[in-house]
Amino acid sequence: MSTNVSIRVYCSGRPNESLTSFIHAGSGRESLKISRTMLNRICTYHQVMPSYADLLFVFGTSLEARDLTYTSFKRSLMLSRATRGLDIPSLGRSGKGYQLSYNLKAAVLKQSARGTSATETWTIRQVAVHHQFDVEQGKSLWMTTAAKDEKKHQDVTDRILRMTGKNGRLEDRGFGEAIHCFRTTLAVHLNLCHWATSEWRAHIQYLEDDTLRKVRHT
Repeated sequence: MSTNVSIRVYCSGRPNESLTSFIHAGSGRESLKISRTMLNRICTYHQVMPSYADLLFVFGTSLEARDLTYTSFKRSLMLSRATRGLDIPSLGRSGKGYQLSYNLKAAVLKQSARGTSATETWTIRQVAVHHQFDVEQGKSLWMTTAAKDEKKHQDVTDRILRMTGKNGRLEDRGFGEAIHCFRTTLAVHLNLCHWATSEWRAHIQYLEDDTLRKVRHT
């Protein structure tokens, strides 16, 4: 991890009711622009589940893209009773809630000439997502990690900020009662899935065309 820090923090709703942190890397093959000390402090303060670290290992200095097939979805449930040590009224934490950590992959068209699939160059980009929700307080935490210089990452960052900002739909940015906050979290998850799937159809079509070209004369 780099000591060159690049992290954005965004709060929406009432103070600390919804907190979103965007952690960046220069590219998909560069170290994350956050120091180990800062990352440790963030994850310790928010008690982030350890499995999120597995998703961060996808990012790092390398000559070629790696872990393109690695997919994970982890969850931690604390709903029946308050978890000892996590019930902290002074921080607005009830100790009852859940955590989710998962990654999504998006197909990205990097280069195309004259609109023909034969000249297209595609790549796969990833985003790592961590989410927490306090079912009593309605407070939520989001952490997204991806390459900063990719258009796709900028798109996912803007999507979240636009949807939960003052110009977003009212049903997608409810920060009143806990049930309204929960509905907002579902909308964010759905928006992230739409981001990931937006170009897969075109990529699959490219793969089909490329395969046909290669086997046509065999």
